[in-house]
Amino acid sequence: MGEEYTLAAAASDDSVVHTFTTESQAGTVALATDFPRTVLTITDFAEDEQGYLLALTQDSARENYQLWGWTQLFAGVEIPSTYAPAIGTEQVAADDGTGLKASPQEVLDAYVDALNNPDGDNGKLFADDILRQRIAAERGADLADVGEVSVSAKAGTDGFKSLRTADGGVITMTTLSFATEYKKTVAGSTLSLDGNVGALMGEDREVAGTATANYDVMIAFLIPAEDAEDNASALGMDLVLASVSRDDSQAPTEDEDTGN
Repeated sequence: MGEEYTLAAAASDDSVVHTFTTESQAGTVALATDFPRTVLTITDFAEDEQGYLLALTQDSARENYQLWGWTQLFAGVEIPSTYAPAIGTEQVAADDGTGLKASPQEVLDAYVDALNNPDGDNGKLFADDILRQRIAAERGADLADVGEVSVSAKAGTDGFKSLRTADGGVITMTTLSFATEYKKTVAGSTLSLDGNVGALMGEDREVAGTATANYDVMIAFLIPAEDAEDNASALGMDLVLASVSRDDSQAPTEDEDTGN
């Protein structure tokens, strides 16, 4: 992902560029007559970290498979059995909920709602995973009486890579994004951002009005068969800080501070 290299250069930190082994321990391929075709595979687990779920696509019969996306699996997740590549399995469309608890699109929409409304009905359906914890921490940032922070998530537009599991469920990979807005509310105060967000702001890290950090997320879900007891769950994710934008025109005035 090019965004990772941009961030690595700005932050002088190569660790933000993800690397992983391409040696897989399990995988399955779409049984389809048309293209693009999807492969899902799980990399071998490194000694000190979880494995990755990779999605690869083949756009035509004469082209090689290309890496489409990846997610690092959450600790403790269990991946159901899949059909061997020699057998193949059904490729599932975004709006196809046949035999499932919900379609891939419906699951993504419910999860995004859980991110935006953690105390709502959808918020109670999904486990408190790493991404939910990350967004809660961003939302709870203490700007010490100089400003405020808000976070909003939305579904991605990159589509889905979804294959049936042996028990009739589906593993799907897709994208979403979220934006963290830092807003200065007290005129004359100082609000500066550090870390990777500050690095992408360049030499001037002070927020005059608002600064918005935009994150791109790749995420995978397990959607059970419709007769299963469990609900859909997130299997893993990976994110990158894609950009930081600023709007100095939103700077507070003395009148706003005093309520006049």
